[in-house]
Amino acid sequence: MVLNWLVLSFISAVLFSVHEIIRKQALQRVKLHHYLLSAVVLESMLVLPVLYFNAQLSVPLETLALILFNAVLSAYSFFYIIKAFERWEVSKVAPLENMNPLFLVVLSALF
Repeated sequence: MVLNWLVLSFISAVLFSVHEIIRKQALQRVKLHHYLLSAVVLESMLVLPVLYFNAQLSVPLETLALILFNAVLSAYSFFYIIKAFERWEVSKVAPLENMNPLFLVVLSALF
């Protein structure tokens, strides 16, 4: 059981690294706003089925508002991380993306 978990973790790390390199290559070929527009359109296409099924699942409006707020925060963070990838090397920016647990601990201590 542990071996399967370790193998899956390793595969995830490899795929994440390949993702970062491809992102950097894409940013060198297209402008930032084209990249962001493409990402937003693709993500919106993935979210539309959720909105359709919401009517059937009857998710509370407060929950949908939280999801929308989370989406806005994610969009801003995505914008700034893409700007960083555009300006600096992958080896400098990618580790900064993994600082989420640090901020989570600090914010959970505050709230």
